[in-house]
Amino acid sequence: MLDTLNKLLSFGTSIILVIDIIVLYFIFSKRENPFISFIRNKSLFLIFVISGLASIASLFYSGIIGYAPCVLCWWQRIGIFGTFVISSVALIKNNRSAISSIQALSVFGILFSIYHNYIYYTGNSPLPCDVGASCTQRFVFEFGFMTIPLMAFITLLTFLIIGYLGEKNNTDKNIV
Repeated sequence: MLDTLNKLLSFGTSIILVIDIIVLYFIFSKRENPFISFIRNKSLFLIFVISGLASIASLFYSGIIGYAPCVLCWWQRIGIFGTFVISSVALIKNNRSAISSIQALSVFGILFSIYHNYIYYTGNSPLPCDVGASCTQRFVFEFGFMTIPLMAFITLLTFLIIGYLGEKNNTDKNIV
């Protein structure tokens, strides 16, 4: 079951990474299409769904499987869990202005994620990371590259990209 879950989450995150790359292409080429319009119009709802799934997966790994999150994982979780809470409240209140807070949390989490991935893949840690669980312990390694720290980075990057598109559409009231 755990192997299947790891593969499923890794595959899903890989698909999101491919979608991120395609969306970035359209953003930088300044091309509008129905797919980008959909993301722009449903940005808050998409962030809510992705952050909810990421939160559930994170809590499942730590609470049920027993993978102890390291210090850097906790800092990244702040970005993910916080995004879930903010997007939930924003959907209930129909408040698109929360996207700027989500973007700030995403940048916060991405900074920790970049450092975490650096030490995870290189083994070099300029700052200590030995309180509790190890920041370099490998719990998931699927498809030769997908790890939990990389999944966190891709998830936070996705929030930032979707948030960017959502902010450009901040006047739309149809957010679900």
